[in-house]
Amino acid sequence: MVGVGNGKALLDGLGELKVKRSAIREKLRKASSKPASLEYPKPVNLEEAKRLFDPGTLFPSFSVGEEKTELFALLGGELKVFDIHVKRKDLEKAIRGYRLLDPSRDAFKGH
Repeated sequence: MVGVGNGKALLDGLGELKVKRSAIREKLRKASSKPASLEYPKPVNLEEAKRLFDPGTLFPSFSVGEEKTELFALLGGELKVFDIHVKRKDLEKAIRGYRLLDPSRDAFKGH
Protein backbone atom coordinates (compact mmCIF):
# COMPACT_ATOMS: atom_id res chain seq x y z
CA MET A 1 0.00 0.00 0.00
CA VAL A 2 1.28 3.45 -0.89
CA GLY A 3 1.53 5.81 2.07
CA VAL A 4 0.47 9.46 1.93
CA GLY A 5 4.09 10.62 1.69
CA ASN A 6 4.86 8.16 -1.10
CA GLY A 7 1.71 9.16 -2.98
CA LYS A 8 2.73 12.81 -2.95
CA ALA A 9 6.22 11.92 -4.14
CA LEU A 10 4.74 9.85 -6.96
CA LEU A 11 2.41 12.68 -8.00
CA ASP A 12 5.29 15.16 -7.91
CA GLY A 13 7.38 12.79 -10.03
CA LEU A 14 4.51 12.39 -12.48
CA GLY A 15 4.21 16.16 -12.77
CA GLU A 16 7.92 16.46 -13.52
CA LEU A 17 7.67 13.76 -16.19
CA LYS A 18 4.76 15.59 -17.86
CA VAL A 19 6.82 18.80 -17.98
CA LYS A 20 9.77 16.90 -19.50
CA ARG A 21 7.49 15.20 -22.04
CA SER A 22 6.10 18.58 -23.11
CA ALA A 23 9.63 19.96 -23.52
CA ILE A 24 10.63 16.96 -25.66
CA ARG A 25 7.54 17.37 -27.86
CA GLU A 26 8.35 21.04 -28.37
CA LYS A 27 11.94 20.18 -29.34
CA LEU A 28 10.62 17.60 -31.83
CA ARG A 29 8.24 20.16 -33.33
CA LYS A 30 11.11 22.60 -33.84
CA ALA A 31 13.61 20.02 -35.13
CA SER A 32 11.30 18.35 -37.64
CA SER A 33 8.08 20.28 -37.82
CA LYS A 34 6.12 18.17 -40.32
CA PRO A 35 6.51 14.69 -38.76
CA ALA A 36 6.29 16.05 -35.24
CA SER A 37 3.14 18.04 -36.01
CA LEU A 38 1.43 14.82 -37.10
CA GLU A 39 2.54 12.82 -34.06
CA TYR A 40 2.22 15.60 -31.48
CA PRO A 41 -0.29 18.13 -32.83
CA LYS A 42 -0.41 21.45 -31.04
CA PRO A 43 -3.89 22.14 -29.67
CA VAL A 44 -5.63 25.25 -30.97
CA ASN A 45 -8.46 27.31 -29.54
CA LEU A 46 -11.64 28.21 -31.41
CA GLU A 47 -10.31 31.51 -32.80
CA GLU A 48 -7.17 29.81 -34.16
CA ALA A 49 -9.24 27.01 -35.68
CA LYS A 50 -11.45 29.56 -37.47
CA ARG A 51 -8.35 31.00 -39.15
CA LEU A 52 -6.93 27.59 -40.11
CA PHE A 53 -9.84 26.39 -42.25
CA ASP A 54 -11.24 27.73 -45.49
CA PRO A 55 -14.78 29.17 -45.15
CA GLY A 56 -16.47 26.12 -46.75
CA THR A 57 -14.53 23.50 -44.80
CA LEU A 58 -16.35 21.40 -42.23
CA PHE A 59 -14.18 20.33 -39.30
CA PRO A 60 -15.88 17.66 -37.18
CA SER A 61 -14.68 16.52 -33.76
CA PHE A 62 -16.31 13.95 -31.51
CA SER A 63 -16.45 13.39 -27.78
CA VAL A 64 -17.57 9.85 -26.96
CA GLY A 65 -18.98 9.33 -23.49
CA GLU A 66 -20.48 6.30 -21.80
CA GLU A 67 -24.08 7.41 -22.44
CA LYS A 68 -23.89 9.74 -25.45
CA THR A 69 -21.62 11.12 -28.13
CA GLU A 70 -21.24 14.79 -28.95
CA LEU A 71 -20.35 16.13 -32.38
CA PHE A 72 -18.58 19.50 -32.48
CA ALA A 73 -18.87 20.94 -35.99
CA LEU A 74 -16.89 24.00 -37.06
CA LEU A 75 -18.13 25.40 -40.37
CA GLY A 76 -17.69 28.90 -41.72
CA GLY A 77 -16.31 30.13 -38.41
CA GLU A 78 -19.36 28.94 -36.49
CA LEU A 79 -19.21 26.14 -33.92
CA LYS A 80 -22.26 23.96 -33.41
CA VAL A 81 -22.63 21.08 -30.94
CA PHE A 82 -24.94 18.13 -31.57
CA ASP A 83 -25.88 15.37 -29.14
CA ILE A 84 -25.84 11.93 -30.71
CA HIS A 85 -27.67 9.51 -28.47
CA VAL A 86 -25.38 6.55 -28.95
CA LYS A 87 -23.70 4.82 -26.04
CA ARG A 88 -19.98 4.06 -26.15
CA LYS A 89 -20.55 0.29 -26.05
CA ASP A 90 -23.00 0.46 -28.98
CA LEU A 91 -20.60 2.59 -31.01
CA GLU A 92 -17.72 0.20 -30.30
CA LYS A 93 -19.88 -2.75 -31.39
CA ALA A 94 -20.80 -0.99 -34.66
CA ILE A 95 -17.15 -0.16 -35.36
CA ARG A 96 -16.07 -3.76 -34.73
CA GLY A 97 -18.76 -4.91 -37.19
CA TYR A 98 -17.59 -2.41 -39.79
CA ARG A 99 -13.99 -3.55 -39.43
CA LEU A 100 -15.04 -7.17 -39.96
CA LEU A 101 -16.61 -6.23 -43.30
CA ASP A 102 -13.25 -5.19 -44.77
CA PRO A 103 -10.25 -5.86 -42.51
CA SER A 104 -7.85 -4.36 -45.10
CA ARG A 105 -9.33 -0.89 -44.41
CA ASP A 106 -8.77 -1.09 -40.64
CA ALA A 107 -6.52 1.89 -39.86
CA PHE A 108 -5.87 0.51 -36.36
CA LYS A 109 -4.93 -3.00 -37.40
CA GLY A 110 -2.06 -4.20 -35.28
CA HIS A 111 -2.39 -1.35 -32.73
